[in-house]
Amino acid sequence: MTTPAAGQGLAVNGKESRQAFESQLASLRSRISADEKALSQTRSQESATLQLLNRLNRDIAIRERVVETFEQRIKELSAERDSVFAQVERLSSEIVALKEEYRARATHAYKYGRLHDLALIFSAASINQMLVRVNYLRRFSDARQAQLEEISSTTVALEARRADLLETLAHTEQTLREARKEQESLLDRKREREQVIRNLRRQKGRLETQLAERRKAEQDLASRLEALIEAERRRAAEAVTGFDAAEYAALTGSFETNQGRLPWPARGTLVERFGVQVNQEYGTRTTNQGIVVATLPEADVRSVFEGRVIGIDVMPVYGRYVMVSHGDYVSVYGNLSTVYVTPQQTLTAGQLVGKAGTDSEPYGAGYFFGLSKDGFVDPAKWLSR
Repeated sequence: MTTPAAGQGLAVNGKESRQAFESQLASLRSRISADEKALSQTRSQESATLQLLNRLNRDIAIRERVVETFEQRIKELSAERDSVFAQVERLSSEIVALKEEYRARATHAYKYGRLHDLALIFSAASINQMLVRVNYLRRFSDARQAQLEEISSTTVALEARRADLLETLAHTEQTLREARKEQESLLDRKREREQVIRNLRRQKGRLETQLAERRKAEQDLASRLEALIEAERRRAAEAVTGFDAAEYAALTGSFETNQGRLPWPARGTLVERFGVQVNQEYGTRTTNQGIVVATLPEADVRSVFEGRVIGIDVMPVYGRYVMVSHGDYVSVYGNLSTVYVTPQQTLTAGQLVGKAGTDSEPYGAGYFFGLSKDGFVDPAKWLSR
């Protein structure tokens, strides 16, 4: 007879659940990796766009200075143009006045001849005064002619300067328009980059939030998986040692009320039953005061119920053994390779009593379990099926 392997069905379900958790965790970690890559790319794009935006800002600042320079130059050229226009108008007025004066003199000479000048000369009181008047009239005529020539020459120069100014001004205004157009184009590109930055930052924020949520989910899932693995580990240990905390926790009431529900001291294979046993080979008859269960060497042997240690000793038949009182009943754990309890120690249900035997003990790898109330009774009837 083999003692029941509690939790085998749970182990199968646990295995399936563990595989599901591991699959979910792997999928989640794959998404986290993708999110991290996308976030890294977004941050790189944001950095590159910011660098481009900085360059655009520098170019815009340069264009602003260029526009300001051209605007200032246009103001200067316009002022100079207006000044030249004023000078040309003034000189033109002087030329008109001189021409008007010359025309008046010509008309007078035509009507009256040069009698005025001759009268001025011949009315001189002396020859010397006559010569002075002749010289004055000649210098006056020369001065008028020179003044007219100078005004004409200056007017020509100013007209040329005015033409140059108009050409320069037109060229400067054209350059200013182009500079402003370039500036507006740069501003458009800046607005586009700023919109890209805003979009990238929103995307980065979403990715960071999503990544944080997935990392938290990963931690939660990893913790649950770790707990599941630990539970599997405990179940695996229980399958070997026979310890199932739930079995012991389910025990209530007195020892006697738990007949048929007591956990086995350790999982294993029942090799000798209680009572009279007949040797099949030799036909000899022996009486077993308890049962013998084969286990792994040094398997954990635990108290089947709460109680108090009332005896620890060694016998040739049972090897090291421990007696635990449970009120009217006494349980006996023999063939132990190691004992962990002390006399009068109070034990809880499931507390470790010792280690099962090895090849060095009387029954080899296993343990003896007996139960007494005014004499030994079959302990197998008290243990869970």
